[in-house]
Amino acid sequence: MGAHCRWPYVGINGVFPTALYHCRSLQYLNLSGNNLEGELPDDIGHGLAENLSTLDLGLNKFNGTIPASLPMLQNLRHLTLEYNLLTGAIPLELGQLTSLQTLWLAHNPFEPSELPASFENLTILVSLWVANCSLVGDFPSYVVKMPQLEILSLSENSLDGSILPGIWSLKNLQALYLYKNNFTGDIKIDGFAAMSLVLIDFSENMLNGTIPEVFSHLENLTHLDLYKNNFSGEIPTSIGRLPSLQELVLFGNRLTGILPPELGKHSSLVNVGADDNDLTGAIPEGLCARGQLQFLVASNNHLNGPVPVGLTRCDTLELLDLHSNQLSGEIPANLVYSSPLLWKLNLANNKLSGRIC
Repeated sequence: MGAHCRWPYVGINGVFPTALYHCRSLQYLNLSGNNLEGELPDDIGHGLAENLSTLDLGLNKFNGTIPASLPMLQNLRHLTLEYNLLTGAIPLELGQLTSLQTLWLAHNPFEPSELPASFENLTILVSLWVANCSLVGDFPSYVVKMPQLEILSLSENSLDGSILPGIWSLKNLQALYLYKNNFTGDIKIDGFAAMSLVLIDFSENMLNGTIPEVFSHLENLTHLDLYKNNFSGEIPTSIGRLPSLQELVLFGNRLTGILPPELGKHSSLVNVGADDNDLTGAIPEGLCARGQLQFLVASNNHLNGPVPVGLTRCDTLELLDLHSNQLSGEIPANLVYSSPLLWKLNLANNKLSGRIC
């Protein structure tokens, strides 16, 4: 057996194969997506080859605690244990793995605890995925001192307090997942260098204040998800000019003003969700200008004017829900016929006239 051992998704079952301890040249071990179960061996850090750089045991059924011996693998760069049944606290000893670039512990039923303070030593992390790990406490302050960080997921935990403004100083950050926590307050920005951001998901928190204007300068941003918070004020109109934006989901806030009039003209919008706000004005005509729009939901607002004729040229449209607004005029001819993929159409509680078909 060579330096690489890769058996993902091949249906291996049983316990962790300690026979691998005999592979002293092993540098890469991937056993993800199998049916392995039981506890990880206490001596796994002593038994596996000391030059191991990648250990991927994700998507199995391992239970018990993470072995305290793992930090013996000092050359480990990529450790992925996500989607198992691991319990106990996340061991502070993992902070000794100072060569780590990838640490994925997500979706394990750990006991409620803060992210270990020892993680401040993981200064060259590129990807930290600790979603759904029963985390409590404040936003971990040391994360803003990880200059190489590209992906950070703290989602689906019970973190509270405010989002540290220093997070925006991470110039390599591309994806920031903080959804389904208890974060409060407004989004404070203390110097903005995170111009590489592609995805921001702060949905299902208790954030308030306005949507930061600086988001409209993120030319690589494809997904902006801020739904189910307490944001107020107007949507920055310049967000409509973002060239890469595909998904803008803002429902369940207290937003006022209009939908940005240029929304959809400069990017291939796929999903717009703005329902359950206090928006006024007309629905932008160019939402499907690039011919990619699949979902448009803007119900329960105070929108007026007509249903945009441009939607009749949108053969990708699957869901159109504009109910409970103040829309008026005739429903565009051929709206349904021009949308062969449409499976939901809700225009109820408006002032529309004309025929649907």
